Parts: sequence; structure tokens; C-alpha cells
Amino acid sequence: MLRLHFTAADVARVRMAPCASASWEMIASIQASRRATAAHVFDDWRPAAGSSAARTRAADLYRLIPATRGVVPDYLTPFTHASTMTALAPLLNDTAADLVQEQLTSLQLAPGARTAAWWRQRRDRITRAAIAHWSDSLAPYWTQIRACVATDLEHRSQTLAAAGVEGLLTTLGSGISWTYPTLSIPWFTDVDLPLCGRGLVLQPIYFGWRHALVQDDPGESTVLAIPVHEHVPLKSTPRAQPDELHAVLGRARSRILGLLASTPASTSDVARHTSMSPGNASRHLKALRYSGLVSSRRTGQQVTHQLTAAGAVLYRTQTQESPA
Repeated sequence: MLRLHFTAADVARVRMAPCASASWEMIASIQASRRATAAHVFDDWRPAAGSSAARTRAADLYRLIPATRGVVPDYLTPFTHASTMTALAPLLNDTAADLVQEQLTSLQLAPGARTAAWWRQRRDRITRAAIAHWSDSLAPYWTQIRACVATDLEHRSQTLAAAGVEGLLTTLGSGISWTYPTLSIPWFTDVDLPLCGRGLVLQPIYFGWRHALVQDDPGESTVLAIPVHEHVPLKSTPRAQPDELHAVLGRARSRILGLLASTPASTSDVARHTSMSPGNASRHLKALRYSGLVSSRRTGQQVTHQLTAAGAVLYRTQTQESPA
């Protein structure tokens, strides 16, 4: 059992997250892809998300996430809220390499005796894996996931307004119980955690299934990620075709990323500089835009494309030598 111990100041600082979290859904969805439970909810999602091809593309991330319960490197869930991979990828890749080393070695997820350059490359590989997992397993469903979390947040906010913090904490679900000053959470080990006036952020997650996740960073509010009360089965959006979401790092799209890394370009410019037909260039740009790597802006008859923050991170990291 994990017991969160509150002071009066902590109770006053209980609050809801603003919206769905890309980082928490990333962690929970990897765990969900490995579980046979809740098949009726994840039936239409698991075959593609949990396929061997999808796991291979995100292998460097999968290695860090326990299959069921356990500790995840804290830097994968930054306290700064990120509602898309476009926002999350730069946060992951801006993490200091020595912090990545500290967290991975303390969890015995990587050997410690490596150079600083090796750890920077390892961090970059993990970021690329996170982008691949997002493209394969979350981007095609993100509108639905975000709506489901928004509905849950609205219901919990109504509970908070009507019944106060006591009413909110007694209705979290997932076996969580509240008796002031302690919130008791089913856990894989026995832990007591004083909040010490830092407060608690409640983050509903779609892919949480019957158990909560917790992050406790010194100096920040503790985050409690809790399953949404109601899971709506996911349906892949019509435009999320496999050929658009797989192989984001293929040769043609890598060339487009390289071009846009140096300057924004129109569709015709992309076609000319990459020796593609305008139709092929448009198709690849659409896939990159849908994956959150490219943004497009129309001015009159011309559409100009440029890299998003996630696209810039991906291009920068994919051109570096990967660690063994």
C-alpha cells in the first residue's frame, strides 16, 4: 500500500490537471499493450499498438517501462504539462544526460560506466522511440483519448465544486481510500509518502486500468495518475492509415525533415528539392503533419511547411550515431 500523508496545506493544494497528458498516456499505453485484461475496451487498439513492428520501433522506450507495476524513470513524465508529443519531445530531449544516467542506472536499466556522449545518444534514442510510439499507438486515437479525459476531468471538477476535497478524494476509484490525513493507494510495495505542503495534482489517464501511477519529485506537487471512470472503446480515425503512421523515419520522410530543418518550404519546393512528384511530396507531408512532426500554414494559394519542435528534435537525433 502507498500512503500519501496530507497536511492542511496539502488539502488546500489538491487540484486537477488541465487536460490529457501525453507522457502519462505514453507510459500507461505501453503497459496496456502488454496486458490481456480489459480486452473489450482495448480490442480495436491493441492489435496495431502492441504489434511486433510497433514494439520494435519503440523498443528503446519499451525497455524502460515495467510490464505491470514498478518504477519508471521520472524524466519520462516531466512536471511541465505536455498535451501532445510536439510539446513532450523537446522536454525529453532537453533532459540533462547526467540525469538520464542517474535515473536509468539507479533502476538498473542501463550500465553506468559509459561516456557522457553515450548517455546523450541514449537519451536521443529514447526520444525517437517515444515519437515512434506516439505515431503508431496514440496519434490515431488522440482526439478520442483527449475527449474521454476531458469528460472525466469535468465530472471530477463538478464533484470538487459540490462536495469539496473530501468528496473528491473519496471517489477516486481504483481501490483508493481516503481518511484524513491519509490517502491509501493499492501499491506493489509498502510506502509512506508525506506531501509536506506540496499538494497533489490529479491526472486522469485513459490507459490506466484499475490501478494508479504516482510521481513524486522534490520541490514539485506529487502527481497521482488515476484511471478515468469510464473507458470508451477506441476507434482508429479514418485518416490514420498504417502507411501514414509507420516508418516515419523512412528515407523519403527523412529527406523532407532534412530540407525543412534548414528552411520552411512549400509543397512544390519540397517536391523539387527531394526529386519527388508533387503528389508524393503532399502525401509524405500529410503523414508527417499528422504525426506532429510538421506544421503547415496556408497563405493564399500557397501552403508553407515547417518542422514542429518534435520534428526538430527527431531530425537532430536521427542524424547522430546511436549507442550500442
